[in-house]
Amino acid sequence: MAEWAIPSLLCVEHGANDGLLTSAEGLQHSVLVRVPVSLMDKAGGYRFVISAKDSHADREKGHRGKWALERNQQWRTKLEEVRIVVSKQPYQENDSNTYPRDENTIVEANPNANPQYESLYMYAVVKATITGQGTHWFLGYHPTTDVTLPAKAILGGQTVSLNRWKWAKLQFEWFYIDPDWQSHNNDSDGDGDADAPFKNPWKKVTSLGSGVGLWQWFNGVQVQAGLKLGTTRYKVKVSSGRQVVHSPDENNTDTYGPKEEVRRVSSMYAFYTRYLRWCSTFLRINTIYASVQPQVNRYIGGDCCDVAVAAYRKMGGSLGSDNYDWSAHALAATTSEPQISTVNEPRAGDLVFIDTNLHPDGHYDHTTIFAGHLDPDDPDNHRVSPRDRMMNTNFGYPDADVKEVPPSEYGAYAFIWATYEHFPSHYLNPTNLRIRHLSLVIEHNHPATGGD
Repeated sequence: MAEWAIPSLLCVEHGANDGLLTSAEGLQHSVLVRVPVSLMDKAGGYRFVISAKDSHADREKGHRGKWALERNQQWRTKLEEVRIVVSKQPYQENDSNTYPRDENTIVEANPNANPQYESLYMYAVVKATITGQGTHWFLGYHPTTDVTLPAKAILGGQTVSLNRWKWAKLQFEWFYIDPDWQSHNNDSDGDGDADAPFKNPWKKVTSLGSGVGLWQWFNGVQVQAGLKLGTTRYKVKVSSGRQVVHSPDENNTDTYGPKEEVRRVSSMYAFYTRYLRWCSTFLRINTIYASVQPQVNRYIGGDCCDVAVAAYRKMGGSLGSDNYDWSAHALAATTSEPQISTVNEPRAGDLVFIDTNLHPDGHYDHTTIFAGHLDPDDPDNHRVSPRDRMMNTNFGYPDADVKEVPPSEYGAYAFIWATYEHFPSHYLNPTNLRIRHLSLVIEHNHPATGGD
């Protein structure tokens, strides 16, 4: 047996020692009773019963200390769901532009700047039902000294209040969701058309870390420690005892692959050319031969030509209808944009189409994106050099040796920055090439200098 004076106990409802305060309407209190280990001196399990006794005997007609009527009420919490929300600005109470949202986002990356990445804030917000209090959204523990944790978020387009969790600690675990780096082909019957249903390549899940305090994963300048160049998806798992909920993950799919609610973050590399910046957001997605536009637009995967077109559209260009399935030859031949024909003098952001036949037949089979000149032996950039850098996928070339990228990490089926050195030498014969310059692919100032 032990006794505690209620005025000395912290009320977790109000964060104060106010357990005896009341009002005409009534007040609900939840006092925290800390039981010392010294009262549990024998091995085994313990059950606790707490009774409250009124100590105002001088005011009771029989001068008795009366026991309060027991209700045996027990707090119950039910975890309903968890969502990942993001913001690129620190939270400010009255500025809805800073409220984290359940939306996908793009973060700019510049290795020559400090910090190298644009700020990103990523949180797990938990929806739970509490006995007697209803269903609410929560972020962070109560009481908290972290005033930077948002008190509001925008979920499904609606502003919601975020309460502080004051019950048993929750366990968080964060994950990357990556593509499987395997070959995928939508044209299973070889007739030139995509055949639904399509396989989902985003199945590779890697744990990032776990703990009871991980309501937040990215915190502004800490972003470079866990954000990859290109596109990555994230999920978080929250558990309390036997209850487990997780954010939309690799199993939340539709016909094309992961749904948009599976949290996606793309980093955009700081190239001088705006088109290349948009191309960089497609790095690390899987190659899917005969891809369809929803797969490419949602960063699920694509083939060499469809990715080039999707990046161009995202930056504001227009090439054909949204449903048109481009091929390298069709894009090389279209007259809807100016082209440099076969003149072998590409500029950063130009498309380099390759006729892969040893003796060219005039049909272009592969699309690459010229990313910059690297060959010191060709200072005037008079040719596409093997050392020149490009954005490329190795689909269809499994025997090639991709330079600068560990094959063990990416295999041969991801979009990567590489050099032309891994191609057979005849690919770079001028008679095997056509170089196209898209009208909106113009040189811009580097982002670090304040340009576009």
